[in-house]
Amino acid sequence: MLFLSRYTPPGSLDCRAGGINAAKNYRNDGDSVYRLFYDTVKGGDFRSREANVYRLAEISLNIIDQCVAQGVPFAREYGGLLDTRSFGGVQVQRTFYARGQTGQQLLLGAYQALEEQIAAGTVTMHTRTEMLDVVLVGDRVRGIITRNLQTGAIEGHVADVIVLATGGYSNVFYLSTNAKASNCTAIWRAYRRGAAVRQPLFHPNLSNLHSSKQRPSVQADVDVRMTA
Repeated sequence: MLFLSRYTPPGSLDCRAGGINAAKNYRNDGDSVYRLFYDTVKGGDFRSREANVYRLAEISLNIIDQCVAQGVPFAREYGGLLDTRSFGGVQVQRTFYARGQTGQQLLLGAYQALEEQIAAGTVTMHTRTEMLDVVLVGDRVRGIITRNLQTGAIEGHVADVIVLATGGYSNVFYLSTNAKASNCTAIWRAYRRGAAVRQPLFHPNLSNLHSSKQRPSVQADVDVRMTA
């Protein structure tokens, strides 16, 4: 696997999080997979895809175990068991958290898991590298053209599967912890080659209502889908 990033991890991702919800029912307060599913659908104003939300509720049980195995320091009770709290207005305590730094600690845990794979030789990592173009063979994506931001060297990489995990245009937000260098260049270059754009994600809570330069109608992280 080849991993390319414009940044030097772990400074490339959004680090906001108040905790992770999982229906483990450690408190014996009546929590369940279905209750987590219902609370999530209701909290999303019933606009979520129910099949995906139910799958999220199911795998939430294993996500906590995986994060603990990766070394994420979740808060614990005095007896050593994982602590939970109520979050988001729900009536059960299902949120696992790491003080006020849950997102940062999750990012560090994921980064260390990546470093383990790099040390094992299963992942080759290139930082400070940006994508210039995608390589099409017929109507299939079969590679990308990249440029090293430090040396200017241009290289080509061939693969059976290409994943663009670029995020949205973070500079459009007034307040955001997104990386400021996320400027949609990769999304635009994929779109120019025929990628479909769907499922824009709006974040009105980050809007600056006192600024004429930003409007909620343009606050969107674009989810790009390409045939790979």
